[in-house]
Amino acid sequence: MNGSSPPYVLTTFPIGMKPVTTLIGRGVDDLNLVVTYAVGTQLVLAISDLDGSTGRTLPYIFNVVAGYITQCVIPPQVHSTFSFTSNASEETSTAGPWEFRISGGVPPYQLVVTSISSSGSTSVTIFFPDKTYAYFGKGPGSGIVVGTSSS
Repeated sequence: MNGSSPPYVLTTFPIGMKPVTTLIGRGVDDLNLVVTYAVGTQLVLAISDLDGSTGRTLPYIFNVVAGYITQCVIPPQVHSTFSFTSNASEETSTAGPWEFRISGGVPPYQLVVTSISSSGSTSVTIFFPDKTYAYFGKGPGSGIVVGTSSS
């Protein structure tokens, strides 16, 4: 992590759930994470520094396995009025815009687009009254992971 600025944070993208950003350390020799997801949860992980520079999105989808204790597992928060959709399908062109639509929830919304094994990500804040975002880049089927959350 040469040239980076501590502290470091890890954004976890649990498949089908809200992404979460967590402080993992104040120096390269001081990085740690307590996994708070249930066994079987699939995660994509991206690390970044104080300046928001993404060090890397790791090239794997990690599966949470049983550990020594389970008291750290936090049930996911469910906001029944918040939903997120896109125009993605198996036929979506990788050259055209990938459109995201948000309904419900509380603005502003945070949207993060990353690719497995990439050295960067796109993070945008969507303010009221907007509820849509068009992403131009690699489309579905190219290892893209998208996370969104409301305030």
